[in-house]
Order: sequence, then structure tokens, then C-alpha cells
Amino acid sequence: MNSIDPHQKINRIKDESIAPQQLGTLTYRLSLTQKFVTWYNTHYESNWFCLNCEKDDETVMDPNTVKDHFENQVIQCQRCDINDSQGGLPSGKRRDREAWKSAQSIVSHSFDPEIIKATKKRSWERFERIQSGETTIEDEEAVLLMQWRALNNLLKSQD
Repeated sequence: MNSIDPHQKINRIKDESIAPQQLGTLTYRLSLTQKFVTWYNTHYESNWFCLNCEKDDETVMDPNTVKDHFENQVIQCQRCDINDSQGGLPSGKRRDREAWKSAQSIVSHSFDPEIIKATKKRSWERFERIQSGETTIEDEEAVLLMQWRALNNLLKSQD
């Protein structure tokens, strides 16, 4: 790494890459051994920026650790050939993910395993849309309610 203070690099990345996007007040989070940084708020989370090259365009999550949304994933910078663990999620995000996983677990007791497997991916996609601010819980509830009503009407018409 360069001899520049990591906080100077963090501020430079924020000023040059994050601030121009006008995303409101953001908090940053460092990876476990402070090789990467990301910014987030309730509606947005940036890519991980490598503190060595100060870029995010070749920073990826290690595909061997992206199996579960709760795993401690490994970040890799393909340009600099370094990696680091992302460390723990901020408490709010961790709490949201745990609540979502708990809800999935409760619902899974009511359905066949094939149905659970088929809907789990869509459930996580819905969760990610809500977390990123792309949609709201209310919007997702409205869509699910419309789908449920359509299915219910279809079943009634078959009787």
C-alpha cells in the first residue's frame, strides 16, 4: 500500500466518487483488515473500494463465499490482487437480514420443500430491492397481495 494515511484515501474516494452522486448522508465501513471501504445509508450501499488503487471497478466478491447472505464474504481487488473479509454487517442491516431469515424459516414450516426452494431466491431478491431503496415494503406487500388475490380467484373459478 502507499504510505498515505488510510483516512486520507477514504476522504479522497468519498470526494471524487461518492459525493458527486448526491446520495445524502452516508456512513462508511471498512473491511476486516482495512483494505477496502464501502459507504451506505438506509437506501444505498456503494461497491467496495480498494484502498490500494482507490478504485471499485475491479473489486468483486469471492464467488466461493457468496453462497449465503449471512456469510462473512471475501472481497477481492483483481487489479491489485489483494483480498479481505468484509467483516460484520452494521447492526441495522444484520438485524434486518436476521429478521428476514427468521420470517422465511417460519413460513417454510407451512409449505412443501419444493415450494420453499422455488420461492427462496425470489424472497432474497425482494429483500435486496427493499434494502437498496429500489422499492418499499408497502410496494412489495401490494404486489404479493395482488398475486395472492389473482391466485385465489383462479382457484375459485376452477371450483
